[in-house]
Amino acid sequence: MIIIYRLFTFLLLPFILLTLLYRLKINKEDRARISERLGKTNHLRPNGPIIWIHCASVGESLSTLSLVNKIVADYQNIHVLITTGTITAAKILSKKIPERTIHQYVPVDLTIAVRRFLKFWKPSLALWIESELWPNLVTETQKTQAPMIL
Repeated sequence: MIIIYRLFTFLLLPFILLTLLYRLKINKEDRARISERLGKTNHLRPNGPIIWIHCASVGESLSTLSLVNKIVADYQNIHVLITTGTITAAKILSKKIPERTIHQYVPVDLTIAVRRFLKFWKPSLALWIESELWPNLVTETQKTQAPMIL
């Protein structure tokens, strides 16, 4: 089934890229950080384990802050990566996330973007808040052998 999905997303690649450009035009994407949607980053990867928390939007993001604060307070060697898909969530998190926590936009669900993202970050644990699960994101994360929690 994943093969069919991957073929479908590959065939839709021009449409996906045009959609990103359109979203840029209507200010639904961050121009300075659009490459993050393709799995790239402007951050340096910190040394040590990274707990990756994916939140769909603002509500999920805010609900994770107490957990994130507890992790960084109790485990000095662990960093937290929070991914979201909205500009609003990114803006709110930029003012609220603690030290040793990084925000990045989640990559679009294209195999190449997801692999690039995972190859760079190498998360030790993936935690999905709510149920926004994308097939390539889940499949490629599973291949890293990082534990996954929904």
